[in-house]
Amino acid sequence: MLDPWTAAYQKGPEYMSLGEGDGKMEKLTYRAGVSYLAGLVGGGAYGAVEGLRNADRSTMRLRMNGIINAISRRGARLGNGVGVLTIL
Repeated sequence: MLDPWTAAYQKGPEYMSLGEGDGKMEKLTYRAGVSYLAGLVGGGAYGAVEGLRNADRSTMRLRMNGIINAISRRGARLGNGVGVLTIL
């Protein structure tokens, strides 16, 4: 007598058909991701320049902290904004 679990797998794997869609959502997702990444890099570069200009020069640790804060502030803001504009 066969086990019902093994009998179900004797036919082989069954694959779902993705259909013949035009891929609008895939294109939208791709473009939003690319735009977000470009905004993140561009904003991070702008934040690095801003952080280098305005960083406290007393110690290296404070200087690096100011630079990293400016990069994360500008990069995230610009990346999110550009990604949302791409979706709209």
